[in-house]
Amino acid sequence: PRPGEQDLGVFEMWTCPCGREVKLALRRDHLRDDCAQYRRSLEASARKWLAAAEPSRAGDVSRRVAKEGGCTMGQALMALAATRRDGADAAVRRLKGEDFRDEMELAAEVVDIDGLLRKLPVARASTRKGER
Repeated sequence: PRPGEQDLGVFEMWTCPCGREVKLALRRDHLRDDCAQYRRSLEASARKWLAAAEPSRAGDVSRRVAKEGGCTMGQALMALAATRRDGADAAVRRLKGEDFRDEMELAAEVVDIDGLLRKLPVARASTRKGER
């Protein structure tokens, strides 16, 4: 970039863990629309958190993280999955960072959270009628 201009990374390339090389500016599109490996990884992570969470409290924990982290339930669930070894407080702390919150937003877009909750027996037990 010229002096005083910001480098937008328009021509920078990024290599996805699936092996595909894409322009950095198109990273989110690739992960959201094209990368089955990313989707499977996120779904597995969410399933692990849901399986390990106490069914009667999973919904309450997700709601608390969403409220304290200033994010959606989908972002909260994905943050809990990403920080499952460190607990809910770690998820809240990390969600305070804009980059992490943005990544959890993307993760929630990629994973059909409502669909995932409906598929998992443990998740059905963790939500009350009318709440998601």
